[in-house]
Amino acid sequence: MKNMMLWFLLACIWAATFPAIKIGIQTMQPMTLVAHRMIIAALVLLAFIVYKRIPLHTSISIWLHGIAIGLTGNVIPFFLISWGETTVDSSVAAVLMGLTPIVTVFLASLLFADEPLTGRKVAGLSLGISGLLILVGVGVFSEAGQHVPGLLAIAMAAVFYALNTLYVRKFVHQGGIMLAFVACLAGALITSPVAIAVDKEQFFQMPSLSALLALLYLGVIATALATFVYLYLIPKIGAGRMSQINFLIPVLGAFFGVVLLNETLDANLIIALITVIGAVYLVNREKG
Repeated sequence: MKNMMLWFLLACIWAATFPAIKIGIQTMQPMTLVAHRMIIAALVLLAFIVYKRIPLHTSISIWLHGIAIGLTGNVIPFFLISWGETTVDSSVAAVLMGLTPIVTVFLASLLFADEPLTGRKVAGLSLGISGLLILVGVGVFSEAGQHVPGLLAIAMAAVFYALNTLYVRKFVHQGGIMLAFVACLAGALITSPVAIAVDKEQFFQMPSLSALLALLYLGVIATALATFVYLYLIPKIGAGRMSQINFLIPVLGAFFGVVLLNETLDANLIIALITVIGAVYLVNREKG
């Protein structure tokens, strides 16, 4: 019971990142938001490492893998989502993130011999693409066409999350908290110079209260704390049960966007949400 409550809490934490990002980018550049998020998360993880007296002089492979994970799992998708949400509702972004497990299954079938592209997976992939087209296709032919680049950016973030998952599966077999710290540290070191170049004054000034709270949530809760919970749950409930969190995140993300930010839950979004959840069900059922 405790583990399932933590599992649901983790789904809520990750789903709430979308409205938090939306709040943050109201007064901050997307790259500045990402850089500060990475800095905060790295500091929290470092504090935990020091407290637990975990040695920092770890193997070179952890550092190299951490950099790769920091790029594919943090820097690039975080920026794409943040930039995309400058024109797209957070609830829509959450639904689009439901594409991640679908893309993961498709790419895995191309890269791994033990992950064949079966009929059920093809059906799930097709259904997932349909959900994307429901959100993007309507906008292309309407006054909402200016939102299409943001929608595609968020969809690309889902692709990078999928690539990150496959990279970890293929190459990473150890690391835990230390690997998470290196990934966040690499993300901070990569994004900070870019953020300073884009807007040096904003990078060093105190953000507004709402942006500060969003930053603290994203860095401390959604990145650092979520890492602890994730690493705790994996051996407790298994990877299969953990993967089912992908059903909840789009639903909760859309719910939080509507409730917290008063976003509109229109027919297209509802249909896309149902379509994406159906697609996730198809690709996950094949594993079971």
